[in-house]
Amino acid sequence: MTSPLARRRRSFDRLIRIVGAWLDGLEVATLSPAEGLLAFRQLGPVLESLAILRAKISEQRGIETLAAMRAKLGEHARDVTPQAPRLKIEETLELLRSRFNDNKKPKAT
Repeated sequence: MTSPLARRRRSFDRLIRIVGAWLDGLEVATLSPAEGLLAFRQLGPVLESLAILRAKISEQRGIETLAAMRAKLGEHARDVTPQAPRLKIEETLELLRSRFNDNKKPKAT
């Protein structure tokens, strides 16, 4: 059984591969300037969401590491966990997926 953090990390890596494949699939030679600007405009929010998601995964990893360290030290460990509410990474992943799917433009055949 894998940890939730490992599953989220695999989802993040999968999204990175999807964005990379989308970029590789762009036919730069046949793009009009308007289409190129549209592609870059759509790419910005996706990359921003990926950066935010990566930061949330890193923050959660840090919180889990602190909890593991505290467990090893026992009851005498001081609580250094941020008092902020737990991150909702699954919701962020779903938002990113929907944002990316909304931005994908079907290729003309």
